[in-house]
Amino acid sequence: DQKGDTFLKLSATNFTINSLICGKAARNASLAGGPKMQELKNLRNSKLSHTPAEVQDEEPPAKRRRSMETVVEVDVHGTLVSLLCPSKRPQVADVMVKMDPQMLSAVFKFLLPDCLEETASRSYKKSGAFAKDKQKED
Repeated sequence: DQKGDTFLKLSATNFTINSLICGKAARNASLAGGPKMQELKNLRNSKLSHTPAEVQDEEPPAKRRRSMETVVEVDVHGTLVSLLCPSKRPQVADVMVKMDPQMLSAVFKFLLPDCLEETASRSYKKSGAFAKDKQKED
């Protein structure tokens, strides 16, 4: 960040992040498919795409795409959480939370229901020679 703040990148498939949020992470644990992670990303994206009309009228259109990171404030369980949005592909980027104990605990509590689901592990599709349906006949 430009102000010198540090942010924690919540990569949905990272084992350390999953064990931090869920307590004990199973093998191939992932929060990527969870509804709460998607909801958090949607909250961030809605704040990112929402710009007041006054700001749009005052500034002329930019000739070049801006390469600055943006920090948006999102309400999670009554706590305002600062999320960093990178300059490149911010809509699909991982969620990055400011390293503040209250903000991190609010986000972790928000994401906890994703850990309790049965589908908390990443599913893999077998293809090629390892697929049961597509075994080669000798």
